[in-house]
Amino acid sequence: MRVLVTGASGMLGRGIAQALIARGDTVTVLQRRPPGLDCAEVLGDVA
Repeated sequence: MRVLVTGASGMLGRGIAQALIARGDTVTVLQRRPPGLDCAEVLGDVA
């Protein structure tokens, strides 16, 4: 499954992104700072 996680540099979002990656999903994260996860990253702010 392809998944977009917003807020992946925070505690909850990072944990969710890691769990999705571990189960084999294709993950893209949107955040204000790089989380260092093994996935596609989009830096930005939705505010």
